[in-house]
Amino acid sequence: MNKIGLAVYGLEIYQTRRKKKELNTVNSRVDFLDIMDLFLHNSQQQFDTDNYTETVFKVERIERDEVYNENGQKMYSFISGVVKTGEYGTESELVNRKTKKVTHNKTIDEAEVMPFAFYVAIPQGNTKKGIIIFQTEGRYGMKGSFEKRLKKYMQNLYPDLSFTMGTIAPVEYIERYLRDGFLKEIKMIKYGIPNDVSERNGISKKPEDNAYEERIIHNPLGFLDKGADKIRETLRSQRIYTSIVEIPDFDYDVLKFNFTKGKTNKTINMTNIDSIVIVEDITETAGVNKGHPSYLILKDEMKRTAIDYLHGMGVV
Repeated sequence: MNKIGLAVYGLEIYQTRRKKKELNTVNSRVDFLDIMDLFLHNSQQQFDTDNYTETVFKVERIERDEVYNENGQKMYSFISGVVKTGEYGTESELVNRKTKKVTHNKTIDEAEVMPFAFYVAIPQGNTKKGIIIFQTEGRYGMKGSFEKRLKKYMQNLYPDLSFTMGTIAPVEYIERYLRDGFLKEIKMIKYGIPNDVSERNGISKKPEDNAYEERIIHNPLGFLDKGADKIRETLRSQRIYTSIVEIPDFDYDVLKFNFTKGKTNKTINMTNIDSIVIVEDITETAGVNKGHPSYLILKDEMKRTAIDYLHGMGVV
């Protein structure tokens, strides 16, 4: 079974690449969700073909609604739905795992399409930042197909506007786990084996062989009592990540924290925090034994994730 994930990105609109636009008043007539609505409905008619990326793309389902807090106050508006996409351009054989026989010869003009859910959330009021969530399934996803087509649509409709998608700021992301998560594991990796160790054990010293040493601390209870502040200092560039955990005679190159939050598991690599792409693992919650996860389950998970991140960003 493929792992089911939710990839979370921040979204913004720029005018002539300099001035950020408020998402609820892109111009006097429409907001960003109006533009998104038009794009999605325009993509419902038939599969769109992109010969450069060799992908097909079609919107299968669209929903637009609003989310309110327990006091009846509007938090954000959203559009969610399902896209079907896949790649063509290669020949292959499809083999039945039970009969061990070829059941179909796929041609270069055929694409194996899969359904993927999405969720676009725009906070209430004068906001210049929203989020967009894409479902992933194993190594498959549709972020690239979706983003390229939306950018092209916007460029044709509003040439002075540009749509950007980027990573959520690390402090907004990691703070959720420091505050509400449970630290299961600390992993440190040191690349390169000392000469004496290599020679004594017959280990190759060639860089291309990628030998490395790993230290793991399981269930490090109490570490976050002081360690959480060290992580925050690293996010504010007040500390280097290799000083968060100190192990005598072990100068590591990579530091990872494995957290759980509810039924979500997440490994945070402190080595490249400025380029984190957030993918929440929801395989257990999605409850998939075969086939693809239910859209309604995915929608509920994306709503929960959207509220979590918008709170963390301080915009709801």
